[in-house]
Amino acid sequence: RGIAMTSYKCPKCGAELEDFYTPDYFISSSEWDDDRFRCNGHLIEPIPFPQVSKFSAVNRTKSCGYFGLEDLGVEYKE
Repeated sequence: RGIAMTSYKCPKCGAELEDFYTPDYFISSSEWDDDRFRCNGHLIEPIPFPQVSKFSAVNRTKSCGYFGLEDLGVEYKE
């Protein structure tokens, strides 16, 4: 499984977030990691570099960084 887009939004700017959680046994990642999600920034329109993907960083505003579930308002459950 690769990086997935999620329905969560960046708590700082409201942009889409990428989800880096992989529940596979060979990758040490936790559902509650502080850096599970990354802000993708907002799409710049008109797209400055149409020859590359709209998800490319060159076509988006600066990322706000990485976030965990708690940063997104999800209450911790064991």
